[in-house]
Amino acid sequence: MSPHKFRHGHAVYGLKAARDVSDLKAVSMNLMHSTIGITDQIYAVPTDRDMQEWIAKLGQEPTAGRVTEDVESLLREVLSRLSNETR
Repeated sequence: MSPHKFRHGHAVYGLKAARDVSDLKAVSMNLMHSTIGITDQIYAVPTDRDMQEWIAKLGQEPTAGRVTEDVESLLREVLSRLSNETR
């Protein structure tokens, strides 16, 4: 295997395991990217299997509200950071 394949595997694994923005930033920094956007454009391309799983879950209720709480928490964090950057 080439070093590039190990790097790609690390990036994809890290992005899929990330739970919040700080995890995404850590993966991005480890790859020496200047922004999370670069990491997202290169490595966060959904696979056919990802798409099948997402489509299969459409319309299902989140497990015990956890997903909704995680999304709300993530959105609050992102909005807070954005508002701090614009000041």
